Amino acid sequence: MGASNTATEPSSYLDHGLDNMLASWPDESPAATERDAAMPKSAGDVQISFRASFDLKMRFEQALLFRSAREGRRIYANHVLVEKIEEFIAEEEKLRP
Repeated sequence: MGASNTATEPSSYLDHGLDNMLASWPDESPAATERDAAMPKSAGDVQISFRASFDLKMRFEQALLFRSAREGRRIYANHVLVEKIEEFIAEEEKLRP
């Protein structure tokens, strides 16, 4: 009897309307440059998503398993991908005029 049906309990944005919720968000100043406009506004972590072939995904997961077994510890896909992204950025920054 103490359980409530959340499907029938409206959320605050439904109670007050989506416009009211959006109006309560702080205004953001326009970006000074195109580079600023392309950068995330938050300093926190963001998600990077992309599509790849099924074969590439399977080979990547297999490589993660082999490295995990070789090093005797679990290797996380996220750590490997972030490391490779950082290497790519460092290489490109060296070549930038």
